[in-house]
Amino acid sequence: MSDSSKQGPEKIAVLGGGLSSLSSVFHLTSQPGWEKKYDITVFQTGWRLGGKGASGRDRNNADRIEEHGLHVWFGFYQNAFRMLRSCYEANNRPPGKGFSVIEEAFEPSHSCVNLEMINGEWKPWVLQFPPNDRLPGGDSPVPTPMEIIEALVEQLMEAVLLSQFAPATGSSPFSDEENDLIREMHASVNKFLSRMSFFFGLNFTDLDGPGQLESVRKRIKEMKRKRDFLPLLLAIEKGREWFWENIQDRITDLPNIRKLWIISDIICSVITGLIKDKVIFEGYEAINHYDLREWLKKHALTPELTAENNLIQMLYSIVFAGYKQNTFEAGTALQGTLRSMAYNGAYYYRMNAGMGDVVFGPMYEVLRKRGVKFRFFHKVTNIGLSADKKRAESISIDIQAHTKSGEYEPLYPVKDLPCWPNAPFFEQLKEGKTLEEKNINLEAEANGWTAQQKIQLNLKIDFDRVILGIPVSALPHVCPELVNANSRLKASTEKVTTTATHALQVWLKPDIAGLGFPFRNFGRPLWGPYHQPFDTNADLSNLILRENWPAHLQPGCISYFCGKLDYQLSGDLKKDQIEGLKSVRMHIEKLIQEGGPVFWPRLADEKGNIRWELFIDKEERAGEKRLEGQYFRANTDPGELFTLSEKGSSAYRLRADESGFENVVLAGDWTKTGLNVGCVEASVMSGMMASRAICGFPENIPGEKYELLSPPNESGKMMRGIEETVAPRLCTMFKAILS
Repeated sequence: MSDSSKQGPEKIAVLGGGLSSLSSVFHLTSQPGWEKKYDITVFQTGWRLGGKGASGRDRNNADRIEEHGLHVWFGFYQNAFRMLRSCYEANNRPPGKGFSVIEEAFEPSHSCVNLEMINGEWKPWVLQFPPNDRLPGGDSPVPTPMEIIEALVEQLMEAVLLSQFAPATGSSPFSDEENDLIREMHASVNKFLSRMSFFFGLNFTDLDGPGQLESVRKRIKEMKRKRDFLPLLLAIEKGREWFWENIQDRITDLPNIRKLWIISDIICSVITGLIKDKVIFEGYEAINHYDLREWLKKHALTPELTAENNLIQMLYSIVFAGYKQNTFEAGTALQGTLRSMAYNGAYYYRMNAGMGDVVFGPMYEVLRKRGVKFRFFHKVTNIGLSADKKRAESISIDIQAHTKSGEYEPLYPVKDLPCWPNAPFFEQLKEGKTLEEKNINLEAEANGWTAQQKIQLNLKIDFDRVILGIPVSALPHVCPELVNANSRLKASTEKVTTTATHALQVWLKPDIAGLGFPFRNFGRPLWGPYHQPFDTNADLSNLILRENWPAHLQPGCISYFCGKLDYQLSGDLKKDQIEGLKSVRMHIEKLIQEGGPVFWPRLADEKGNIRWELFIDKEERAGEKRLEGQYFRANTDPGELFTLSEKGSSAYRLRADESGFENVVLAGDWTKTGLNVGCVEASVMSGMMASRAICGFPENIPGEKYELLSPPNESGKMMRGIEETVAPRLCTMFKAILS
């Protein structure tokens, strides 16, 4: 390799081309004059960037998009949208050539559908999130725990206690019987509020609905100033007791009343827990020793109903903790969920092409223009330490393939959009013919392919600093020296757990209306959990326009499924690849046979037989064999595993600057970001923190920190308000007032 003993820019070796690595490089190179300070090279296994978010186009099958999983961007992804917006501006594609602005690349979505079994039937629980005029990636402060309490109290007042509680005639989703019960309760609301006045120090009887709400706002601010929330805790406790007494005998036969109760008790439980468990003073980390369900049950009036419903199950499914349940640490779960409510523009966004096309293609183009070097087919096999174990001194790399001439060119155009293929451009590689004939997957760990060349990068010659963007589950395989030399890093690899996942994409001839999709009136909602282990689904028929189907195979619908893999990894990488894929294939047929007619009623004929001819298959196979023409995968390799947020695991996450080695900076969604969950936003934040550890930019990262209340001076008074469920004296007074 080159000799850099002379003075020059600091050489940075970026190991891995996932989103965190690229985020770190993007921010490092966003400062004027960066090229005088740094010489950056990204080393990547295989032929494409993206890591767990990579996608590819099947050049032999309509240039169809093939993803690692189902990816959506939530509206609270402030840092991710901001980075990508800046990337698109820097790329400066002309209008009409691919996506020139991110508004063309993303489609806003406002609905989610939960399916739950009620009285032996699957019933939808539709959640709709109204759009707002905030810009994705715009300046929206992260809500503090105290602001969350204020917002939730206001939500309760609007939804349960005020006139909005009684739905408008003709627009109610409730049945006549449910409306009768709601009106009956609504008639007693003012009587209830008058009885609550003692605790709030207000006289609700002289106020209309908006006046009641404004009075409560002022009272909450007074409680915040005095750090005495006992009146609020008492009001919530007695308020939900009253509500439950009114409806408990009716929730079995009135499902919408049941939903109203579940949401109300969840809100009450969250408010109570944020105060009693001192989250408002100590942060969400204060409750991470609880599982979310465990924490909700601690504060719920109806623990099983409130914590064991499909609404909560959906939260677990989103982070691949729902099937054969993993825990989900309460603080992390709560913070992420509450942040998602403060969305910009839409609750979530679909991409109008593959993740590789929308995200990693533009990032590659911009970074390459800036002068960043990319070394594809460079598989890192070891990081060697100095004798004193304080720094990385060498990097061992297997070169998987050589180009015939010049640099490898990884992208090709599909309808004016630069895209990654789902396999290398064999025609560019000296070893390409053999790789293609043997069907070698260079991204797989156990692929039977021998390194074509082994090289070693050396400290002060080839690199000065390392950005370690390799997933936590792969660290023991790639850099065991580092892991074994640092107890904290080793603990991270053991305690920040991961799971294998699977994905399925199907192409069908009818559109969702022709399939009878029952939720099409809500757009194309994200929905689940329904048929385990494929517990999350989204219709992505918007991608048809970005693929190249011949007329006789033109699909009307594309549907994506994903979930946790129903296979226990053995540690034998080759066996896991084979058995994992067998598990996926088995569950696909079960999903279609049992679940298909529920979410696609017209997929089956009058006798209940699946109409297999509706599945697009270029080989025109018969019957269920047409499933072989769909795309499915098992993500079993160490670098493909999803990072979980199990109970207590955040304590073992490390910041970007906490590798324990002088010249190694960490990047990945497994690091400590303040969000601490496997997602696009955490990945981008981690990259930003890696950049800051090297150059000091960006100094402030939205979402990394949030404001907490300072502890009260009168600790005894505050402890009375937080730790006592109900003060006996006030409880006696309360009962007397309500008698």
